[in-house]
Amino acid sequence: MNVLRIVGNIILVLLISAIFSSCVGQSKVETNTTEFEQNSIGEVVTELAPNTHLMYQESNHNYWFVNDKEIYKYDGKTLLLFTLKDGLISNRILGIQEDKFGNIYFDTPEGVSQFNGQQFKTLKVIDGHSKKELWKLEQNEFSIA
Repeated sequence: MNVLRIVGNIILVLLISAIFSSCVGQSKVETNTTEFEQNSIGEVVTELAPNTHLMYQESNHNYWFVNDKEIYKYDGKTLLLFTLKDGLISNRILGIQEDKFGNIYFDTPEGVSQFNGQQFKTLKVIDGHSKKELWKLEQNEFSIA
């Protein structure tokens, strides 16, 4: 079952990449700037960079894509690129999870970045937890395991 989900995610990433790649240069994309004034971070782009190796779908159906250097969010209309200048603690993402409030958490070698829909925030390290501990969601809650 898990293998089928991974294969399905890979196919979806390839299809979305193909769609973005095939549309480049065909026409100028019009954007509604009032949509983006709410979200002051991220850069609007027209395609994913190569080597996308991680994909995550939020409960509200937005998609996050990660490659070796960049993080993208696709809401069905707009592809946004996020980097360190947007508040991420690291561009090297090891995992992505969501809590019951819709916050997205990015696990990195340097710590955890939280995205609340508008901005990134670095979570503080809690003393007493070793680096070997993993974070995971249990019963729709964000916790350290």
